[in-house]
Amino acid sequence: MSYEVSPQFARRAFRRHNWRTWGGVHAGVLIAFVMGILGTVYGREAWVYGFLVGVGAAYGCVWWAISVSFKRASRALFGHQVTLQVEEDALRFSTDGVSSHIDWKTLASVWRYKDMWFLIGRYIDRPYAIPGHALSAEVRSMIERKVREAGGKIL
Repeated sequence: MSYEVSPQFARRAFRRHNWRTWGGVHAGVLIAFVMGILGTVYGREAWVYGFLVGVGAAYGCVWWAISVSFKRASRALFGHQVTLQVEEDALRFSTDGVSSHIDWKTLASVWRYKDMWFLIGRYIDRPYAIPGHALSAEVRSMIERKVREAGGKIL
C-alpha cells in the first residue's frame, strides 16, 4: 500500500504525538507561566513569580525550536509516495530508493486514532505515523496481531 505525506498530515502527527507524550508537562508549565504573570502583577514575592515566567518562556522557546526543527526535517518527505509493506517478519517503508526495515519485536506499542496510527518503537526515538486511510482492515488486524505477539501494546 502507498500513501503520500502531506504537510497537514505531518503537522497533525507532530502535534498529536507531542501532546500525548508531553501534554501534562505542557499544561503544568502553562499554568505556572500564567501564575507567574498574575503573581508578578498582584503578588509580593516578585522573584518567585518572575522565575515561573522565565521557566515558562524558556520552555516555550525550546518547544518552538523543536517544532521548527521537525518542520525542516519533515519537508524532505512532502510530496513523495511512501510504500508500506506489512510482512510476517517485519514492516518495510520505502520511498525514492530509500527503505527502512522494522522488526516487529522492536515495536513497543501502537497508538490508534481514527485518522492515523502511530507505531512506537522500543529503541527508536521517532514514532512512525501512518494515515488511517492507507490501512485496510486486513493490514490493521495484522499490525495489531504482530505487535501483540512481540509483547507490544495496542492503545
